[in-house]
Amino acid sequence: MKAVQQLNIDVSTSAADAFLRANGWSDKKFEAIAQSTYDVARAVLKVFDGNKLHDVFTRDLSDAAERGMTELQFAAIVKSFSSREAILQAIERNSGVAMRKDAERSMRTHLRAEALSKYIQTTATHPQDDMGTIASRFWSELLGQYQVTIVDPKYRLPTFVEGL
Repeated sequence: MKAVQQLNIDVSTSAADAFLRANGWSDKKFEAIAQSTYDVARAVLKVFDGNKLHDVFTRDLSDAAERGMTELQFAAIVKSFSSREAILQAIERNSGVAMRKDAERSMRTHLRAEALSKYIQTTATHPQDDMGTIASRFWSELLGQYQVTIVDPKYRLPTFVEGL
């Protein structure tokens, strides 16, 4: 993140939003996904309340089944929750607005990575090198600027950072 800011290649929330909209991600689509997630969470709650998984799946999740969810997948979702409270928290967090924010945050990260990759490529001192070599050189130089000291002897830098 610091490198993105320092190099002035940040991506705004509005740019991420525009990218999402251009690729078919409307508020209506986020609300539909949120509703589907809500329906599944409510069904999980019913299983936690003592209803049989098969009965809940066939009665309450016919729409999800039509979209490809299997009873086995639903069982895995049920098992992924540790408590009734965890289900209620998931229900509370899942809204179209929250999903849009998560998607925007994810898209900003993706677009930043693309912008950083382009920046690295265009500022390469040896553009004929492969991207891995160019990226390694960039990250090594950037870490050198910040005088990074590794204090934990067990820690190893990622393989793309060479020469440090």
